[in-house]
Amino acid sequence: MKPKGHITLFILIAVCLTAAAAFGAGCVDDAGIFPRPGQDFPYISPDETVSATEDEIEQYIYIFTNEERTAYGLPAVSYDPVLSAAAKAHSADMAANGFFEHTNLKGQGPAARAADAGYEIYKDLGEGWYTEGVGENLFKMPHGNVREIGYVGKYDAERLAKEIVDGWMESPGHRANILDKGYEKTGIGVRYDGETYYYVTQDFW
Repeated sequence: MKPKGHITLFILIAVCLTAAAAFGAGCVDDAGIFPRPGQDFPYISPDETVSATEDEIEQYIYIFTNEERTAYGLPAVSYDPVLSAAAKAHSADMAANGFFEHTNLKGQGPAARAADAGYEIYKDLGEGWYTEGVGENLFKMPHGNVREIGYVGKYDAERLAKEIVDGWMESPGHRANILDKGYEKTGIGVRYDGETYYYVTQDFW
């Protein structure tokens, strides 16, 4: 039985969901989609595209996330395979169905999706305090021959992941998730839609 006490909500989830509905671009502001305001696409020629597997991108996102945490004196988050399964499923869903939101087409937000994947979203903080939920960052990165744009840098996995994490760090809401001292675990899912975009989901617990 869960203890009685205060419920600490992951406020950023509510903010993310509101912003996603308003902007269709992830959490809080436009930093979840590339290029960011005032930034140009990195034009390249077709011969300069470099393959990057989804697994490789996920691994580098994990590395760069913990580099940011360490730089601010925070402990690293551990990689959680169950939370990652939920993140991968959401990225695959967005890529297959062409939407970019924290809430999927079934009306499920981050916490409901994690719970469906078998994740325990309840965390006992002690002294009667607890949380229920997960934090989430989204990103949508184009590459290749983008219609009306031309060829956009696909890069290698390391550079692509760095662009994503740097974009999150420039956004107050995404940054708050990465640097939240209460988070202990993360799950990461990247899926390419086969034409234009990498869809990226990073969940925190």
